[in-house]
Amino acid sequence: MKLSWVALVAGLASACAPNGARVPFRVVTLGDDPFFGSTATAIAVTVEQHGVRNLASTTRFAPTDRTLTLPPFPFGSDYSIVVETELSGFVLARGRSFPFSVTERGADRMPDVSLGVLGRFGTALHGDASDPFVFVTASDDGAVLASPLGVSRFIAHGSDGRPRLTSRAPWPSTRVGGTFSSLGAGLLAVGGASAGATLVDADGGLLAQLDARDVRVSAGVALVPLDAASVLAIGGAMPDGTQVDDVVRIAWDGSALSATRLTPLPAARADARAVLVTVRDGSSLVPRVMVLGGQGTLGPLGDALLVDPADRIGPISVPLASPFTHAAVHAIDTGLVLVVGGRDAAGMVTGAVTILVVQPNQSPVITALSPAPPPLFRARVDAAAVELGTGLALVVGGVDASGAAVREAEIVEVSLDFITGNVVLTGSVPTATIPTAATRLSDHTILVAEGADLSLYFSPRVE
Repeated sequence: MKLSWVALVAGLASACAPNGARVPFRVVTLGDDPFFGSTATAIAVTVEQHGVRNLASTTRFAPTDRTLTLPPFPFGSDYSIVVETELSGFVLARGRSFPFSVTERGADRMPDVSLGVLGRFGTALHGDASDPFVFVTASDDGAVLASPLGVSRFIAHGSDGRPRLTSRAPWPSTRVGGTFSSLGAGLLAVGGASAGATLVDADGGLLAQLDARDVRVSAGVALVPLDAASVLAIGGAMPDGTQVDDVVRIAWDGSALSATRLTPLPAARADARAVLVTVRDGSSLVPRVMVLGGQGTLGPLGDALLVDPADRIGPISVPLASPFTHAAVHAIDTGLVLVVGGRDAAGMVTGAVTILVVQPNQSPVITALSPAPPPLFRARVDAAAVELGTGLALVVGGVDASGAAVREAEIVEVSLDFITGNVVLTGSVPTATIPTAATRLSDHTILVAEGADLSLYFSPRVE
């Protein structure tokens, strides 16, 4: 693991400054040398608040400085510290702290910064290869990760400033090998060794359960978070392998789980891809869940479904030219869904990039935009697509036609003015292990699980 200290940085306040506080923090480099062999000309430190960078606050230091001093932080909330290395004004590397607040007692967290070369992955931690991570969701100090056997927390900055993993908390035996989603402040596991669902907190503590009468699938279910308190469970297979047409809303009220069965799908299916997308319905913006492909009782299904989470209308099926089996799916803007990779109608691994337009008041309600964006450089199935910003997605992981892990990541850029978009190669994941899950953290990095290993991606497009 390539990890070193760069600097101890402190915001200093005198005793006669009643509206400011000391805010010490550390900077840790991950991966490649952010100073490019000492050719960097400056370290720039900027204060950000409520997502807006205060450029007037930018202070530049020599790359050799190891103690950087900032003015006192005024009392306030939602601060971040942005650290960049520059070469004659060009940014080489960037890091951002997790958001923090400043009161009379100082900062509510030590706002340490992970600094990495833009467009590159930096190895963060190595885990247990016998129990790879299959799901990851951001938390206020890093992320919560699910493996087939248990729950772990990724702490972006531990007590010494370095990233660490907590010990794995095991799943109940009924949930080993389940399908996972975030729900409230916890992690929801559906299926596994048996039907049902279990909600645990970030440390694996049991919060609530549903039995097979409420959630009858054990595998192949698509889980889509609707909001902080509810998840939609779509399709899947029962323990005997029978596929189902279920649409179930699972909700958490802070003390118990509930399951509400909605209008079923037109046909049973498992292993579908699903994504929440905001669409325009008349003069209103409303949520819909798009369901793509999956396996039916007779093979791959080539349609897309539009599901109303409020169940005012039943699921609408729209035939598509491609089944989009095992594709990565990501909502990039109002009524626009990006679909990348997967298998085509002939079952071949593809690098196709498709933009689906969702318009509930039109017929058909789902259409593929033409001309399509250019394809990926590397065809792949089972990749992840993670938001980098409006019209931007990082495509990472997956396997190629031979079943080998795809290490190269790619950025899909869709200009909402010109729509056709373009694809740009970016960094490669540090190991040859198949990346299995990814999410964007609140410091704007992308945490990628490569089996049991974790890396952070520093995007050049996030600003």
